[in-house]
Amino acid sequence: MAHFYGDMHGNRGVATRCGTKSSGIYGHLRGWKVGCETIIRYDEDSGKDKISIYLTSGSTYDRTRILIGTYTEEDLCLPTEP
Repeated sequence: MAHFYGDMHGNRGVATRCGTKSSGIYGHLRGWKVGCETIIRYDEDSGKDKISIYLTSGSTYDRTRILIGTYTEEDLCLPTEP
């Protein structure tokens, strides 16, 4: 059963993919010289989903990869229920 779900929209319509807690899910959107890589995984230690976002060198793929940040649901600052 899917724990993660992703979709991609482009000139050929929509493509979707699923990921489990053990597989996670990965995506890399890119232009020629700049891109964004996102990795979503389940962290067993914290019991939370963690999302890591990287700035990349895009399709030139010279291996430049800069971590923008790693986030969980707590970073959304959602209101808590009473």
